[in-house]
Amino acid sequence: MAARADEGAVVEPRRSPNGDQFRGFVEYAPVAIAMFDREMRYLAASRRWIDDYGLSGKIEGRSHYEVFPEIPQAWRVIHQRAMNGESCSSEEDRFERVDGTVQWLRWDVRPWFGPDGGIGGILILTEDITRRKAAEEELQRDRELLRASEDRYRAMFEAAPNPIVLINARGTMEAVNPAMLAVFGYELSELLGRNVSLLMPEADAMAHDNYLRRYAETGQGSIIGIGREVSAKRKSGAVFPAELAITIWRNENGAQLYCGTLTDVTERKQAERLVAERQRLDAIGLLAGGVAHDFNNSLAVILGNLELAEPRIGDRAAQHLVERALQAAKLASTVTKRLLALARKPEGEWEIVSLNDVVREMMPLLESLVAGQWSLRVDLLEGLWLTRVPAGEVCSALLNLAANSRDAMPEGGSITITTRNMHVTEGARTAAPGHYVCLSVTDTGEGMTADVLHKVWDPFYSTKKPGRGTGLGLTTVRNLAKLAGGFAKIASVQGEGTTVTLHFPRAESVTSAQLVDPVSIPLGDGETILVVDDDDEVREIAMKRLEALGYVTLEARAGEEAVTTLRSDGAIDLVFADVVMPGMSGYELARWIRAHRPRTAVVLTSGYPGEAKTTESSDGPPLLLKPYGREQLARCIQQALAERPPPTT
Repeated sequence: MAARADEGAVVEPRRSPNGDQFRGFVEYAPVAIAMFDREMRYLAASRRWIDDYGLSGKIEGRSHYEVFPEIPQAWRVIHQRAMNGESCSSEEDRFERVDGTVQWLRWDVRPWFGPDGGIGGILILTEDITRRKAAEEELQRDRELLRASEDRYRAMFEAAPNPIVLINARGTMEAVNPAMLAVFGYELSELLGRNVSLLMPEADAMAHDNYLRRYAETGQGSIIGIGREVSAKRKSGAVFPAELAITIWRNENGAQLYCGTLTDVTERKQAERLVAERQRLDAIGLLAGGVAHDFNNSLAVILGNLELAEPRIGDRAAQHLVERALQAAKLASTVTKRLLALARKPEGEWEIVSLNDVVREMMPLLESLVAGQWSLRVDLLEGLWLTRVPAGEVCSALLNLAANSRDAMPEGGSITITTRNMHVTEGARTAAPGHYVCLSVTDTGEGMTADVLHKVWDPFYSTKKPGRGTGLGLTTVRNLAKLAGGFAKIASVQGEGTTVTLHFPRAESVTSAQLVDPVSIPLGDGETILVVDDDDEVREIAMKRLEALGYVTLEARAGEEAVTTLRSDGAIDLVFADVVMPGMSGYELARWIRAHRPRTAVVLTSGYPGEAKTTESSDGPPLLLKPYGREQLARCIQQALAERPPPTT
């Protein structure tokens, strides 16, 4: 076999007495190498070649372009150039396979010469650098992301509206943003290189270096990563309250740095406390609303089954048990309603109630609130007058007063809730004359000093430890009494206890018709009602209750299914549908019925108590909240059927 060293080529193995040895060399070469004749047919290929390109079967004698039909035209031109004696190479080249995958290759193509000195074909060496290429691209992306991140953080640092300071482990300021200069009144040169204690009142400045040293030694810090309120000092010497958050990291040299972000809270501290209280109530309402939906669905099934079972039981003792269960289920419904009312505003939710009933309904919650070393008793006046109040807010006030009494007796004690009627005569200095209904909460705690008693109604005043109270509880309670047209009083004796009394005006005379409708429950006359609810148990019990009232029922599991039924059955008189369903909601179904079946009445039902306050509910069909009683259901259905438009002639 002859070779031309200056060209770096090898001879054709078939014409060499050592051809088998050369073929073996190619086959076992540790690189991807293949040898072709002048027709680009394979003469030999290394195992690495076979593995890199996922080939199988015998390829000797086959055309390179048959094995790789996806070879681009540019490469075919390079092959031809090599056939003409040129050597070509590339450090990286993209090769898209026929299956869409992409390989990155480093390749070298050169001719090989036969015994006669003529070019017998070409030799191709390749290296699959796909992984290396991916790693390089990923590294490049990471570098670009890092640069972009650094630019973003620099822009954020400069544009941040809050003051930001960067200090080292010795407390020396290394960087400050423009907001820091504006708030504190310094020039940049006056801060860089100075200790950050320059920005603190004297008492805090003296302790600052010790704090940094202790943190460096123990790794424990009271504000690292969590923040707190501090006092800060401007260049003018004025001290102001600020919220400080500190984060810690190490720079590229491993040095530990601290970043402090401040917010001047001088003008917003009181506003934030009010917002926080409102947000707390909103969160309670949101959470309770979601829980109430499922709970009310379950109560609807329980109440419905008990109402249906009660008249069928002949055993008086068993009937009594069912009646007790019905009362408990109705009480559970009322407690749920009261819980949800805690987070609502009083506007639009005023009721004429007996405060005795309110207290009884709240007893499960009150007993849970003061469980343990406290005892709870009630003293409710028989014949208590009625009063018009936002019942949900009264429940909230009652819980608030009970919690205050509990907190005033850390070692235990007694809490008494009392109701009374009271007449204020002309000439009274503390209240307008008239009849009042009184609700009192009394504890046997340590009582209040004269100074505390003088301040107790002030907003934000609290004797509790920080974080245990907002100072708004008694203020809110007093405002509730005033809103209802009454007043609040507090009496306290040190060592004996405290009594808070809310006075609500007696309601105007209430007729029995306003409280209880003596008319018997209206029954149906065979009208057809389509019941639509995605909850199988709720739908089933609703159908049975309607059938017990004298109606014929059909069912649908979704709004879309109800539309299909309505299209095919013209005899449906009323649709009784849940509001919240997958797909078409109850309101959407009601709008479709109004447009296509205007004489078909609609009654909607929902387990979300807040649903009654939505715009859709005010403009749409009647809404019956779950769980509902037999009488509520009967009257709502009767009224909806009676209000249907007359048939067109």
